Amino acid sequence: MIRFLFAFTTWLVVALPLATLSGLMASLSTGAVLLLSAALAVPYAGLMWYALQRPLPRVRQVLMQGISVGYACAVGLLLSWPLSLTPLAAHRGGIAVALAAIVLGLGLYLALSPRVRTLRFQSDKVGASRRLVQLTDVHLGSLGANTLSRAMARAIAQQPDAIVITGDLVDGGEIGAAQLGALAVEHPPVYMVIGNHERYVKLDALLHDIREQQVTVLRNASETLGDLQLLGVDDSDAAHYLVDALPRVPFDPERFSVLLYHKPDDWDAAQRVGVDLMLSGHTHAGQVWPFSVLVRRRHPHWRGLYSTGQHHLYVAPGTGCWGPIFRIGSRAEITVIDIDPA
Repeated sequence: MIRFLFAFTTWLVVALPLATLSGLMASLSTGAVLLLSAALAVPYAGLMWYALQRPLPRVRQVLMQGISVGYACAVGLLLSWPLSLTPLAAHRGGIAVALAAIVLGLGLYLALSPRVRTLRFQSDKVGASRRLVQLTDVHLGSLGANTLSRAMARAIAQQPDAIVITGDLVDGGEIGAAQLGALAVEHPPVYMVIGNHERYVKLDALLHDIREQQVTVLRNASETLGDLQLLGVDDSDAAHYLVDALPRVPFDPERFSVLLYHKPDDWDAAQRVGVDLMLSGHTHAGQVWPFSVLVRRRHPHWRGLYSTGQHHLYVAPGTGCWGPIFRIGSRAEITVIDIDPA
């Protein structure tokens, strides 16, 4: 049943839009389009299934990118549909192809060109201005190691006191020290918590390689950085894990506290403890519309800044992507957090 659903989804998302656009260009009948899409879907789904079960990162990346091509084709078809009722109907196929190319180019740009966003907070707990840079959801594996290199270079250029990584640094068991080398260049201290994708691989071996790059991994632990305090809690599938884990993490209410927690859940628990700022990721801000609708239903705090009094939560849209290298309705981001004296 799972394989059937996987193949059906592949047909619906990738093969059918491609075949429909090809059929429109070649003036094929509906029946021919359906046959063409079925012929495309069977080998594509089989190869994708095979690649997902084995360490074939390059093959997986190429096949995943087919999802973004299918999405772009579908949007091009939908946007060009009104032309079928006009004298431009004969040119609809070419216009649909042009629109699909624009959508695909836009999606690649939004995914591969992170913007730098700056947030500012004030607190009487700090005696001088402090700066953090947040990276999250880099997804090495879905994206190449050069993505981390570029992100680290831009993060270092912001001259922060520390760089914090809020999970999902990697995406795939084939990631090792060679792909993590950008973390070892000369830079401010780097702190990290694990996300769900770190838990899907051999976690102990991965964390060994990460720590070899001089990264401090906070696993239900805290670290002081002058008048800042960083708290890190592991990601978990357990319901309301933060509620139970956070009170056991050493906490100093006199310092400005920054909680690193991958999922933007249980912010109320962080507020009860007295956390000043919680930094999360995970949601990718939906990554591709209309999937953002589903993400918003699962995570009420799904993107951006939320504040209650002196307590804040920021949910970053992610520095990378999962699956296809593609974003529509969201943009990759590197987040600068400035904390100034009140």
